[in-house]
Amino acid sequence: MACSSSALTGNRSVLQLVGGADRNLIQFTPSGFGLTIIARHFITEELASGKLVEVPLVPPIPERHVGIATLKGVLLSAASKHFIQSLP
Repeated sequence: MACSSSALTGNRSVLQLVGGADRNLIQFTPSGFGLTIIARHFITEELASGKLVEVPLVPPIPERHVGIATLKGVLLSAASKHFIQSLP
């Protein structure tokens, strides 16, 4: 979870955004609009600069495992191959 220090002051305003609004959430949070729950890899620059701070969840979110199933004999698209190669 990421939030700006100004978001912790008790401001009761609520802002709800729907659909692909990650960049908006990242911009609104340091402006004092509240807190944001977002994947860390989207905000590495903001965390490094101190623009956002990370608040650890207690208890932490359990680790997840991803599996990939493909059809035998069916070639994967370039995008599918790239996605699979990008997995840790």
